[in-house]
Amino acid sequence: RSCLEKLDSVEDAKRALKLFTLEPAMVNRIDMRISQLADKLTLDDWVEVFNYKSVLRQRNVALLEICAYNIIKHQVASSKPLKLEHIQMCLLSCGVLNYHEETFYKFLVEQLRKLCEEQTSDVSNEWMKANEPFLKAIINSIGMLHLRDDKMLDALGRLIKSFPDRVH
Repeated sequence: RSCLEKLDSVEDAKRALKLFTLEPAMVNRIDMRISQLADKLTLDDWVEVFNYKSVLRQRNVALLEICAYNIIKHQVASSKPLKLEHIQMCLLSCGVLNYHEETFYKFLVEQLRKLCEEQTSDVSNEWMKANEPFLKAIINSIGMLHLRDDKMLDALGRLIKSFPDRVH
């Protein structure tokens, strides 16, 4: 309990959150420590924190907003689209935690649309095999969250149609 200042990685924070999951005061202190580490965490770390909060069913809206902000910030700084796995984890976490942030949804939908459009022209069997579980989970999350974006849905449909025998 007195070692919260020594938490300096997402893995340490995950262990502490799991250990103190039934103690709301400690969970809040750990969440505060995670937000203090903002400058040290990478895009992968922020996605992992966002996802882990959904695994534990801990809905600290302030920390979720910090996660969403930093995910967007890191992606914009890198100028590369999010990985399909990251999009899938974020959408699923939003659904599980009932986290409805329109800006974050628009960001995820735009990232998914871009990724689908890039992949449709050059999709391979290896890519499809590796990403099929993520695509299925994304489709489920889109339905669960009632996301309606025609451009994204069209791009996702074109990607799936390019391999109709792979994704059902």
